[in-house]
Amino acid sequence: MLAFAEKMTVNPSAMTRGDLDDLRKHFSDEQAFDIAVIAALFNFMDRIADAFGVELDSVLEQMAQASPEGEALPEVAAKNRGGPAAVQIDKASDPKSRQ
Repeated sequence: MLAFAEKMTVNPSAMTRGDLDDLRKHFSDEQAFDIAVIAALFNFMDRIADAFGVELDSVLEQMAQASPEGEALPEVAAKNRGGPAAVQIDKASDPKSRQ
């Protein structure tokens, strides 16, 4: 489920029928639909927040700044994101550069 949601977030144009088939090995059609909709909704909200310059609240900003990988929640983030789907934080999205 997490690999599906991450691919949908990081590289949505690379999604294939195989990605959905892999998800359906573990979830019903309704659950797979819900997973895709929830991932899409959070991606939508993140993009709107970025477009309007919405800042993180102070607790989340502190967590993001404390994380070496730029993850707001490092304890639940993927530990190894090598390869072409790796997410890189640029200076514009780095909370530390907004100070």
